[in-house]
Amino acid sequence: MPESITEAQLGFALKLLQSQYCNEKSVVFSPVSIAIGIATVYLGAKGDTEKQIRNVLAEGFEPSDILSYFSKLMEHIKKEYGVKMPSSEPNPNDEDAITKRKLELCCLSDCNPTSECVLETFNRAYVNDDIKLKDEFVKKFDEYFVDGIEQVNFGKAVEVVEVC
Repeated sequence: MPESITEAQLGFALKLLQSQYCNEKSVVFSPVSIAIGIATVYLGAKGDTEKQIRNVLAEGFEPSDILSYFSKLMEHIKKEYGVKMPSSEPNPNDEDAITKRKLELCCLSDCNPTSECVLETFNRAYVNDDIKLKDEFVKKFDEYFVDGIEQVNFGKAVEVVEVC
């Protein structure tokens, strides 16, 4: 068993990379992004599904430790590799501020001219507006994944694209 969640994540990444090897064809994906996506699903999982996901992400570790790990990992990525701008992070409920932030990120060379590496993470979940989310899930999501949940009507594709 791994001694740390970081070690468990290394094992996850290596297994994932090995599983994608296919006849010398190039495959590009991010094990970290996939693990973060799985961690967001883990928030709402119960019973056998919860145990299976925990075993994939970090077998033997407490759920709160696993979720804290991913929350801190995203904070670290934003702090160390994200765009360095004078403006603060937008309020997750302020759509205008979020849109402005996205536009600023389009101009990376102007915003972050001294960095050779820029890595941004966005972990907002878009859920169809006819789905009732449990309050406990929304609270956990807001606690661990800062960008929040937004309910949209996927039947109105043009409006959804503007939101995203």
